[in-house]
Amino acid sequence: MKRVIFDENLCQGTKECASIAAQAVTFASDGIAEGTDAVIDDDTAERMVSSCPSMAITAIDA
Repeated sequence: MKRVIFDENLCQGTKECASIAAQAVTFASDGIAEGTDAVIDDDTAERMVSSCPSMAITAIDA
């Protein structure tokens, strides 16, 4: 199981990640992704990482 963390300096706010696992991400008022405490399965976490065009997502062990 994994958690995902977001680099707010890289995030472009495309929201691709939310289409994969909405429970693992929220968005600040400026549209930049912020992580939650949600734990997601490894495959979903890796899909989130792969989906990010700015490579702002990292998956870590929960």
